[in-house]
Amino acid sequence: MGAPSYRWHGAALALALLHHTDHVLRGTHVGWPVTAEVNTFTYSLAIYPIVLLGFVVRSQRYWLAAVGGGLALLTVVHLLIEAPGEIVTGYAQPLAGLLALAILIALIAILAALTWRHATIVRTARSR
Repeated sequence: MGAPSYRWHGAALALALLHHTDHVLRGTHVGWPVTAEVNTFTYSLAIYPIVLLGFVVRSQRYWLAAVGGGLALLTVVHLLIEAPGEIVTGYAQPLAGLLALAILIALIAILAALTWRHATIVRTARSR
């Protein structure tokens, strides 16, 4: 197995940045460091050092935990705390809301694919 490609990890990181920017632009579910409140938004910023550490650690199990955990948290938060409809209606221009939702859906899809990929690699390595 050659050197791992991190192209999809980088895409997920870029989409996460866009998604956090979306929250700031809409002004909903935003916390520290944008506001004084420490909330889910604040804790979600931990994904950046987690991902950057993954580029250093380069462990399939680490990546499985990072992307799988990110997928689970992102999905639960956007079903229980901030529903997709809130994202779509968060902008005066409906197209902007749809773009924000598309970014979230793309991020979830990439994290799901990465979770599957890393789980498969870890499972295959265990069976050897």
